[in-house]
Amino acid sequence: MRTYYTLFLFLFLGVACSEAQNTENYSLVSTQEFSKMVEDESIQLIDVRTPGEYGGGTIAHAENIDYLGGNFEAKVKELNLEQPIYLFCQSGGRSKKASDQLLKLGAKEVIELDGGYGAWQSR
Repeated sequence: MRTYYTLFLFLFLGVACSEAQNTENYSLVSTQEFSKMVEDESIQLIDVRTPGEYGGGTIAHAENIDYLGGNFEAKVKELNLEQPIYLFCQSGGRSKKASDQLLKLGAKEVIELDGGYGAWQSR
């Protein structure tokens, strides 16, 4: 029984360390910071909202990869995971989930807009 507890402890610590490493590669930034960052048109700027939301307005040069769509993971694998990925959704819920998914898929750096497109429009 002691062996099972020890094994569980090592697995738990491994997962915890893995999650801690991922948070080092993740940033949640204000609209002011994000605005400066996205001036560079060469960055990977991803709008993870639905195509309908995207069609209603987005940040200039953003590519739409719907987090709720069935092909999110496949589309993400087409990105350069070695370069920073900037992303947003409507209010922050989906983009946080998308950020976590990107980091699990090997993204080196993810920068998320705090408050999403709603905050962007209110700035």
